[in-house]
Amino acid sequence: MTTIKIELTRSNVTPAEFLAYVRSQLKKKGIRDYASDLDLRYWAAGNDLEFDYRDDPDRPCKAEKSISRPYEMQTYMLAWDGSLYNEICEMNFHDEKRGSGYYYLVNRF
Repeated sequence: MTTIKIELTRSNVTPAEFLAYVRSQLKKKGIRDYASDLDLRYWAAGNDLEFDYRDDPDRPCKAEKSISRPYEMQTYMLAWDGSLYNEICEMNFHDEKRGSGYYYLVNRF
């Protein structure tokens, strides 16, 4: 069974600096597939629809949750075969430009 887990934090950074750090750490650990999902414009816009599926046989996943607000992104999936994907990326601002970033990824397949 494959298990990937990574948790990253950075303080006194801009959103662009934080995402660059996260992408570099993902690539460094050989988790390149998720690094391409971290786009600054997408993260800043927070334009995903909030949705939540649970045990709906017409859906591709047993459970799926997605929340996307500006500088707050959360994705969760649980496939019918039991595989799992989770990603949380958020930024708390200390002033208008800088703040603390938090990133957490779990991938159990």
